[in-house]
Amino acid sequence: MLLKLFKKLWQVLTGITEKSAKGLSLIWTDKDFRLFAIVYFVQGALGLTTVSFPLFLKQELGMTVVAITTMMASYGTLWLIKPLYGAISDALPIFGFRRKPYIMLFSAVSSIAWALVAFYPPSYGLVFFAMFLQSLGFAFTDVVIDGLAVEKSTEKTAGKIQSIMWGSRMAGMMVSGFLGGYLIGVIGYQGIFTIVAMLPCAVIIATMFVKEAKVVISKEKVLNIWSKVKAWLSNLKKPSKVIADLSSKYKALAFASLFIFVSNMFPHFTTGSLAPFTIFMKESLDFSDSLLGLLVTVMSLGKLLGVIIYALFLDGVDLRRVLKWSIIISSMVTLFALLKFNPTSALLIHLCWGVTGYISFLPVMKLAVKSCPKSIEATVFALLMSISNLGSTVATLSSGYVYEYYGLQALIVLAFIGGLLALPFIKYLKGEGE
Repeated sequence: MLLKLFKKLWQVLTGITEKSAKGLSLIWTDKDFRLFAIVYFVQGALGLTTVSFPLFLKQELGMTVVAITTMMASYGTLWLIKPLYGAISDALPIFGFRRKPYIMLFSAVSSIAWALVAFYPPSYGLVFFAMFLQSLGFAFTDVVIDGLAVEKSTEKTAGKIQSIMWGSRMAGMMVSGFLGGYLIGVIGYQGIFTIVAMLPCAVIIATMFVKEAKVVISKEKVLNIWSKVKAWLSNLKKPSKVIADLSSKYKALAFASLFIFVSNMFPHFTTGSLAPFTIFMKESLDFSDSLLGLLVTVMSLGKLLGVIIYALFLDGVDLRRVLKWSIIISSMVTLFALLKFNPTSALLIHLCWGVTGYISFLPVMKLAVKSCPKSIEATVFALLMSISNLGSTVATLSSGYVYEYYGLQALIVLAFIGGLLALPFIKYLKGEGE
């Protein structure tokens, strides 16, 4: 009974019904589609640590805000080499399989990493090493799943599959956000980290039931894939050459990459830049742990609403118009944080951050999926995500320094100005049907 209710709710949230999408009821019958939903739900459920982890570093290890954001940015650099993970998965199958073994192996790495933090006495070295492993496992699994999703995507299903995946992540974040704050006072930091260590096990179990065809990759094909990867990496250093030489299809991917980098390189309070904001609300405004968790849940709800709005109403609308207005509204909402900040205004601001952030995010992801060349899907999609992660790493690192030396108001103003700087690049993106 509960499964039927959840299925009906999910169909409403994503706009997927048997009538409108026929085979897309595969979310319930196709093991690959179920795996997408489970993996992204688990990624979202890691939101249990959104509140607890920075507070753990501040209170238990005595780290400053700058040290916290520097640590986050440093192990976040593992996300910058995602193309390498994609190349390994594409070119080096394990026992003939390109996806399943890697998903299971690196999910186990993530689980072990959180277990180290949960069961051993905390120290800076241990936490840094564990988070290094966790980030590696998370990033590698994410690349392989994205590659599998691109393989399954068609012109008609790309937008819906992305909605399912990101909707699942937001659902996981929405469920875990409030619990992450509430459980601090119930089971403590180590208890939360223990739960998080168990989450990747669900991915391992789901992956066991997925059927994957064996592939035979010759030495020539491996060398061909690596040559393409090297060419893409080389082109990143020559953006003008990329624009001049590539076909219109690849130009769309290049411009999408540039837009995502610019829109992510300044502090924005849906990523690691949220850590200084969380610490400010805890120490300066005396917000309770439960309220901090509720804010994460509300922002996740906003992200889920953004996914729903995009899937139901904006999937066919010109993405340039969607991006322009979502950026403007998001930047204005960020500026509102300069006004009197209290629990009510915090809830409204976090909700709006979530909605506008994901309305601008999904259309670019759809464009990227449709632009990926065949045979190296995971690698090329990982390149795009690495560019995004590079911007987010810069934003996370700068947010700590700006907050520590110039205060929260300066951080908010920087986030406002930085968001608007992405607007000039929108005109270079391809619209629907172009």
